[in-house]
Amino acid sequence: MEKESSNRLLDFLNSAINALAIMNLIVLFVSPYLQKGVDPSLALIIYSGLNILSYLTISIADLLIKGFKDFKLPKLLPFAVIAFGIYLLFKSPEYFLIFITLKQFVILFKKFLLYAFEGQLWHFIINNPAISLMSSFLLVITVGAFLLMLPISTTTNQPMNFIDAIFTSTSATCVTGLIVEDTGSYFTHFGQIIIILLIQIGGLGLMTISTAFALIFGQRLTAKMESVMQDVMGESNRLNLFQLLKYVMGITILFEFVGAVFLFFTFKNLYSNVYKAIYYSIFHSVSAFCNAGFSLFSNNLEPFANNINVNLVVSFLIIFGGLGFVVIMDIKKNLFRKGGIKKLSLHSKVVIASTTLLIVFGLIGFFISEYNNTMDGLSFGKRFLASYFQSVTCRTAGFNTISQTNLSYSSILLSVILMFIGASPGSTGGGIKTTTFAIMVLSIGSILTGKKNVSAYKRKISMDSIKEAVGLIGISLGFLMLLLFALFVVTDGTFQEITFEAFSAFGTVGLSMGFTSSLNIAGKIIIILLMYLGRIGPLTILYALAQRVVKKRVNYLEENISIG
Repeated sequence: MEKESSNRLLDFLNSAINALAIMNLIVLFVSPYLQKGVDPSLALIIYSGLNILSYLTISIADLLIKGFKDFKLPKLLPFAVIAFGIYLLFKSPEYFLIFITLKQFVILFKKFLLYAFEGQLWHFIINNPAISLMSSFLLVITVGAFLLMLPISTTTNQPMNFIDAIFTSTSATCVTGLIVEDTGSYFTHFGQIIIILLIQIGGLGLMTISTAFALIFGQRLTAKMESVMQDVMGESNRLNLFQLLKYVMGITILFEFVGAVFLFFTFKNLYSNVYKAIYYSIFHSVSAFCNAGFSLFSNNLEPFANNINVNLVVSFLIIFGGLGFVVIMDIKKNLFRKGGIKKLSLHSKVVIASTTLLIVFGLIGFFISEYNNTMDGLSFGKRFLASYFQSVTCRTAGFNTISQTNLSYSSILLSVILMFIGASPGSTGGGIKTTTFAIMVLSIGSILTGKKNVSAYKRKISMDSIKEAVGLIGISLGFLMLLLFALFVVTDGTFQEITFEAFSAFGTVGLSMGFTSSLNIAGKIIIILLMYLGRIGPLTILYALAQRVVKKRVNYLEENISIG
């Protein structure tokens, strides 16, 4: 009887906290409009204090009722939240309200997934890897949009409209870089931090981060979830998952830290405030390694077109972020050993070779196309540097040191090709991926040379890989052409502007010919779909749909048809 009463008390307190979270949401949106005759800071401090007191009450009650048996680290989290709230109480109480509100809504959302339709929805999601991946990105985009809509996120102290918030959140989460509002001037520091967090989560993947924390807290993963994580990382061989995630997190922190340090040497000369220089360095380093292309400068990196440090550091971060974590691990493991290059896996060799060739191809192409156009008046060395950076960034990053609005037709065509190819599997970039493109080229080469099998580096490429590559290219073009057609119908831009924008969104590149800001609502929705589709991959959607299809084991008679 006593236990039943205790559980009822806990249920009541939990319901009260959930109701308070809804109230917090209203307060966060309404507070900027209640400044007449009221001290908003004092009102928020008092209201936040009540939140802290309520949260402390339920945390202590939960601990006393459930007891100290099986005490684990996660049980300390509520008290850490309370300490965080007390620290922020007289500094920025609205930050605490945002944090506690999100936490409660996550708990409510988790309960909904677990118990909705008698738990069938939850089992459907976790047992379908493609659905799990798609859902994780949708969740991050939704939460990001909500945070960007808060008045505290904008310099105007007014909520960002819903479609623009979804657009910006999708662009950040899908590491694209297309923007409808200037990141540096429209968003406050809070809004900019939300964007960079979305970029970091989107670059690594929510599933990667959540799985890492689950393993740290000692939770076990199902065999299906381990398989999902292997696919997300782009690793075909069975590895220790914890070891894999440890390398991913370590590689990310290392590259972003080193990149920020080198960028600081340039930015410290621009700003007398050292903290601002550090902030700009970290923001651009994270954005570059995650291949996002978001910049705090209104003209992106155009002011640094002649700065060797910024060009090289940002381009190196883009390249390594686009190689894929497994390739970086393979390089670290084998490159400095005797015969290291030969010991690299076939996947790593194809990725490195195709990335190098695409950079060189792009460099030569842009150098020729823009020699007397956007690069007119520059020295040979500066033209070479600008061509190199454009070639690197065009495949997936979205930073630019030359104006994209004045590109020649040949450069636009070259950009579209590079954007469609994109980065490598298991990386922070989008596109059909370099390995897909390499397999297609190798397949064409084998046909032209009369070879029966497709091979690379004395290794035969499986027919399954070839079929998947051909399927991915065909499906990607199909989705892209369909949405591009829709974009032509609903928008009024020129052919090159619309085409450039669509391929940039699908390749999660973020370069634009100045067309993004003029998109109408229908156009923004189509670009949002392209960015989302480009990040998760068209095959993911088809795999999700294919889970419901019953496979028939039927073999038909073979017959040839005429080709060409």
